[in-house]
Amino acid sequence: MLSNLPKIKDIYNKSNLFYKEANIKNLDCVIVKRTETIFFGCLEYVTFITIGESSQIITKEIIRDFSNACFESARINYDGRGLGRNSGVISISVLLGSNVSQTAKEFCKRGSERHWASRQIHIIYDQSNNEFYNYSGWQIWGGAIIPYYRKLSSETMDIVRTAVKA
Repeated sequence: MLSNLPKIKDIYNKSNLFYKEANIKNLDCVIVKRTETIFFGCLEYVTFITIGESSQIITKEIIRDFSNACFESARINYDGRGLGRNSGVISISVLLGSNVSQTAKEFCKRGSERHWASRQIHIIYDQSNNEFYNYSGWQIWGGAIIPYYRKLSSETMDIVRTAVKA
């Protein structure tokens, strides 16, 4: 593990949210699993937040492949209600690095990937300028869950920011 992942793991452990460590696309990762019922108890989403750190340049292809692998891991480990209209899985993948290409930043800003009863969200934290790159617009699909995954994304970014500063 690189230097920030143990600090991130400790923060999640103190909140009783740590799930497991994994190696995804040859990157050590911390995975957090959360199950929440939202929208007046009508929707149940299991969210997997996967945080990895890379010492190599992060390109569009690397963040896309990392995000896809994180989503596949989340889908395989999903143990909620049957996927459908009232339940689903959200995969938030966060990749930390100090060398991030412009195309990778643009890829993260363009939006999340949609799947049947699932969402795939990708975030980059550029340690060279302490900036996050993620989608902040509004999409028509999934109106009931957008505030939920924005809240989770924001909480995740706060934890990463805290760990990096520690």
